[in-house]
Amino acid sequence: MNKKTLSALLGALVAINTYASTYVENEDNKIEEKENSIIELIERAKKVINSYEEDNTKQVINFGYLKNDSNIYDYLDSCNNITLIDKFQKVIIYNEINGYYFVETENNTCGYINKNNIEILPNLFVEVDISSQIVSLFKDNELIMTTPCVTGHATKHSTRIGYFSIQYKQKDTYLRGPGYSSYVNYWMPFDGGIGLHDADRWRSTYGGDIYITNGSHGCVNMPHDAAETVFNTVSSGTRVLVHK
Repeated sequence: MNKKTLSALLGALVAINTYASTYVENEDNKIEEKENSIIELIERAKKVINSYEEDNTKQVINFGYLKNDSNIYDYLDSCNNITLIDKFQKVIIYNEINGYYFVETENNTCGYINKNNIEILPNLFVEVDISSQIVSLFKDNELIMTTPCVTGHATKHSTRIGYFSIQYKQKDTYLRGPGYSSYVNYWMPFDGGIGLHDADRWRSTYGGDIYITNGSHGCVNMPHDAAETVFNTVSSGTRVLVHK
C-alpha cells in the first residue's frame, strides 16, 4: 500500500473512531442515527481509499499552478474540503476526471481541484519558492536543476509572487538602483526590473532565512553556476512561477 493510500485510510479510520466514541458517550440518545452515521462514514472511507488507489497508479501528466485560491477535495463530487490552496501554488497533476484534476500539492496533500482553477505549466519553466528559498528548473516534466537562492528583503523589497515571462537575457551587465551598482554575469529579468541573476560577488551563502534580514532589492540571487545553468537553458518568453 502506498503512502497516500495509507494516509487516506488512517484519516478515515480516525474519523470513524471519533464517530464511534460519540456513539458510546451518547448511547441513550438516537442510537439508530449514530449507527447510520457510522455506516455512512465507513462507505465514505471505502470510496476515498478506492479513489486514491485508482488515481495513484497514474504517472505525472503535467505540472500546473493555481490561478485562484482553490479548495482541494478528498474525492470526486465531495462536499468535504481538505483545505484551501493559495493562488500561484504549483501542483503535480496525475489525472483528469469529470472536470477535476487529481493533484499533489507542495506539502504532499493529494486530492481533487476543479480544472478551471489550474493552468498547465509549459514544458520549460522556472519555479521560485520564496518560503523555501529554492529555485527549480523544470523541463519535460522533469526537475533538471535546483539551487538555494536569496529573494527580496522580506519587509522592504519582497519579491512579488505571480506568473511571469523572462523578458530577455543579458551577459556581463550592471544592475543599478538607489545606492548600488552591481556587476552580474547572467541577468534574466522577468518582472520589470526584477530578475534572476548570479550574486557570488557579494554573497557567499544562499537559502535559509537570509532573505528576512539581508534579502535583495527584489531580485532572485543565485550562485554563479546555477545562474549559468538557468541562463543557458531558458530563453526570452520562458515562464517563471513565483510563490510562497
